[in-house]
Amino acid sequence: MTMKWFKLKTLMIRFFSILVLILAISSKASAQTDEIQLKPMTGQTTGKIIRGTIQSESPREIKITVSGKTETIMVDDLANIDYANTPAAFFEAKQREKSGDYMAALESYKRASNASGVRPFVLQLVKFRYATALAEASLSDDKKTPEAIDALQDFVKSNPSSRHTPDASEQLLNLVRSGSDPAKVDSVLADMAKIPGAQARSNVLRAGLLTDRGKPEEALKLIASTKSQIPKNSELERIAQSVQINALVGQKNFAEAEKQARTLIESTSPEDTNALAPAYNALGDCLRAAGKPKDAMIAYLHTEILYDKAADEHARALSAITQLWRILEKPDRAEQTLNKLASAYPRSPWLKKAQGVTKP
Repeated sequence: MTMKWFKLKTLMIRFFSILVLILAISSKASAQTDEIQLKPMTGQTTGKIIRGTIQSESPREIKITVSGKTETIMVDDLANIDYANTPAAFFEAKQREKSGDYMAALESYKRASNASGVRPFVLQLVKFRYATALAEASLSDDKKTPEAIDALQDFVKSNPSSRHTPDASEQLLNLVRSGSDPAKVDSVLADMAKIPGAQARSNVLRAGLLTDRGKPEEALKLIASTKSQIPKNSELERIAQSVQINALVGQKNFAEAEKQARTLIESTSPEDTNALAPAYNALGDCLRAAGKPKDAMIAYLHTEILYDKAADEHARALSAITQLWRILEKPDRAEQTLNKLASAYPRSPWLKKAQGVTKP
């Protein structure tokens, strides 16, 4: 009797969970106004919500009419946008993508893009999410990579003024970096620099690439010349700080690199995955290069355990952990971590670095 009641209770919980999800999707899909949620301010758990009608979007800003008055919202301040009358298939796709079922998500995004009466802003969002879902799928299925690259290139070319274009360009950059053609990487970065409002982002990414190519002095100069273009207290500022830390490591200035890395981590919100993942990895790089493999391991494990949603940084951490286990003479653990890296990111350049590497 007890087992039957347990099974019945479990089924009831699943049923109500699905029902709540369906109701939430239906509610969002039938909304009559656009809803912008801002990032929370310091001390807040959720950001301000603004409801109205969005009039225009660009990589820099959103204009929304609220009670007859137009307000301007900077893209850097956005947490999320829910558009009025968005197809229910779009929200289904987001849920499936969140659960890692990318193939089902792609099918739902296709249905959303073919729904009747879809607004241009919504269609841009659907096509962007479709392309990024393809990019995510390509991490475990190499056959998806050409299709993902084509989808991202097509989006960037067809939507030069979309608020999603800088993100699409960065996703494209991550895909072409996994190949062996530096010219393609440089071409994507050059195109990104032409996007309104994306030049600083392009420079920060280029600085990271310069460090990877053994040119930390050039990277530091580029970061220094770009600082005035980077919004204060923004995610991009924190990523630029991580790039600067890595360049300092490249110069063997370990003391200053460690100091900046720990300051960055302490000053960043625990929820800011996109900033903390590279920050902990930068700290790990610093400690490893300084001959402190155990301390470095702890730094990389923060990214490996806490920030697995930041795919490239997560792969980077797994690669470093694999190498550190070898240095610490733990071959079994090194093999386990390498297998995890190979399973999750079979195309990642970090996998290639982890294979056969035995020295820091």
